[in-house]
Amino acid sequence: MSETTDKLSEMASNDTNKQKSYSDAKKGNQDRITELESQQEAMKTGVADIASEKIKEYLKRVYPEPDYEFYEDPTYNKVMDSTGSVTHWVILSRKLDNTSLTLPHFTQTSSTLIRCSGDKTTLFTMHPDQAADIGFAKYSTEVGEIYSNVCAGRMSDVYYDSTASTWVTFDIEQGHIDPTSDVCFLFYIDYNTLPISHKEKIITYVNDWNFVWDYINKVPDKDGTYGTKMQIENLRKSSDSMTSNENKYGETKDRFRKYIQNG
Repeated sequence: MSETTDKLSEMASNDTNKQKSYSDAKKGNQDRITELESQQEAMKTGVADIASEKIKEYLKRVYPEPDYEFYEDPTYNKVMDSTGSVTHWVILSRKLDNTSLTLPHFTQTSSTLIRCSGDKTTLFTMHPDQAADIGFAKYSTEVGEIYSNVCAGRMSDVYYDSTASTWVTFDIEQGHIDPTSDVCFLFYIDYNTLPISHKEKIITYVNDWNFVWDYINKVPDKDGTYGTKMQIENLRKSSDSMTSNENKYGETKDRFRKYIQNG
């Protein structure tokens, strides 16, 4: 055999070993991914879900139905999501009620517009950060349930006109507005405006939830590389690269065989 075919034969032998090495390394990556996913699920169900429920329970106790409604933003308790938060909620207050003898009534003229008699503009406060600031519900006929068909969204305009009516336009973000809704809720309070006496009751749960969110979603930088989601993503990318290497090295022996034999 020539020096060239000797080198090809050596490569074929070494690449067979490399192929097995990458196969073993991929298995190690998958084992690590499985462990990280298990850790994520444990943190989600064992800490984040419990903390978010404790926050909700407390707020519903101090701001109870039927006068208030706790509304979760779509990102509430989405601890696996980089946009998730445990402070993305609002308390809506019952301000209009078509069954009440004391509260103003309203007429739903379309799925995005209501009207109230008289100048009621001061009742309507738009959320400064464009969170939900209006909601609707119907009194439930089910035992143990106060409201049904609860939905919420954002106001876009409030004005009083020459017909001596207050008009409010809005977009519903979650749920579907019932054309026979009895109650209209309006923005009352959020985490930023929550009284300190109440915030102190939930701050530990907020901090615990944030700890888990950071543990999962941390993007690698000078302050750490512990983020489990990014670790999983990098391991998967590494395994994809290993598969390409494994396939390449796996071809060497068959590709070179005839040239080695003829050498």
